Amino acid sequence: MAQEVRGSDLDKAMSAYDNQDFDTAFRLFSSLAASGDAEAQYRLGTMYYNGKGVAESPTSAMIWYRKAALQGNVMAENELGIMYSEGRKTQKSPEKAVQWTKMAADKEFPQAMYNLGTFYERGFGVAADYAEAVRLYTLASEGGLAQASYCLAHMYYGGYGVTMDRVKAAQLCKKAADAELPNAIYDLGILYYDGDGVPKDLDAALTCFEKAAKYGVKGASDYYRKTEDELSRTRN
Repeated sequence: MAQEVRGSDLDKAMSAYDNQDFDTAFRLFSSLAASGDAEAQYRLGTMYYNGKGVAESPTSAMIWYRKAALQGNVMAENELGIMYSEGRKTQKSPEKAVQWTKMAADKEFPQAMYNLGTFYERGFGVAADYAEAVRLYTLASEGGLAQASYCLAHMYYGGYGVTMDRVKAAQLCKKAADAELPNAIYDLGILYYDGDGVPKDLDAALTCFEKAAKYGVKGASDYYRKTEDELSRTRN
């Protein structure tokens, strides 16, 4: 019965939050969090972090994220990793960023696997290891994270931690572009324009550049005009 009540209150809190009734959400999450509910603790931390229904408090956010993370809440683990890696509203700590991010990545949380991959690529808090970055990006990409597919495309394109494969790079770039990642759309346009890893296709390139320009990607408008001029010359 207690579990049913907990589930009902959590659902009510989530619904209130989704409906932007932050006062109700905060009250319900607070009660559940105080009783030790890890999901509510994570959600309460997020409300403190964003200042929703309560005054913004990075310190309180960190407290509740940590409580949830110590109970194995993967989203809280990942959030702590982000906060420590960026020094976002807390002191920057590469070591703690790796610690918390790895906990979430070991649970196969795509965003955490991607984040940890960037640490290995950059040598942030760990020794640089391109092969490990590729492994993590691959897992995150398979988990549906577009940014991971995009980063993996760059690794294949340049042969970093993996055998260079421009065709594979183009396929991964297209996967990210299909998920509406602006920079991937732009880069895919470049690949089509140059015939790099894909057959040269100025019409496809033009479509990519037009879409990327709408997203505000730098250089996309210039390439759109350049491609349009080249197509015009070809057809005349």
